[in-house]
Amino acid sequence: MKLNERDIALTKINVPSSVQSIYFKGKRYTYKQYLKIIRKNSKDTLDTEKIAEKNHDKHLENLSNKKRVDHVIENFKEWKIS
Repeated sequence: MKLNERDIALTKINVPSSVQSIYFKGKRYTYKQYLKIIRKNSKDTLDTEKIAEKNHDKHLENLSNKKRVDHVIENFKEWKIS
């Protein structure tokens, strides 16, 4: 099941369990469907973070020690500014 923009927007809303169905942007969702979308969105987010972390680790493996240090310093400066 691929989440569309409407489904992702629905995850931004906190819905209490006492609600039986939700009508959101022209579509009706049951509470069970809402929970399924929430779980799927959080799983997709975790998978994306894992892939990004893996690619970053592979990138660092391919750099020399001097380039690694320069890369870490550059990222630290960006982090410190934000």
